[in-house]
Amino acid sequence: MIESLAYQRRAGLPVEQAMPLLFKAISVAVERCLNLSDTAVLNDIGVSLDQLRTEKWWLARASNEESLTQAIGRAAHACDIQAFLAASAHTLDHGSNVVVLPDHIKKPSRLKVLRRSVK
Repeated sequence: MIESLAYQRRAGLPVEQAMPLLFKAISVAVERCLNLSDTAVLNDIGVSLDQLRTEKWWLARASNEESLTQAIGRAAHACDIQAFLAASAHTLDHGSNVVVLPDHIKKPSRLKVLRRSVK
């Protein structure tokens, strides 16, 4: 929710107009996850957590340029990475983001939308 509302604010949409949002719980089990919260992984690819958290990717996108994070995503996609684990650009206190590349989910990995029964 934090990520979604930050995106809406950056687009100039007040929170009261961004709501209601629809959220789904998803269970993910993958074999190939790129952990962009791991300092050793970041050192291996030559970037810092601060670079990832502070990049203004939307400005690159608006200029029809590839951002650093988009370049990492493109390279990971080419290497059949199934998901990313990434620190939030908006808060360090509320966990990490899981970004799934659904076209790379193949058995034994799985992606399942969780549903609760309606009474």
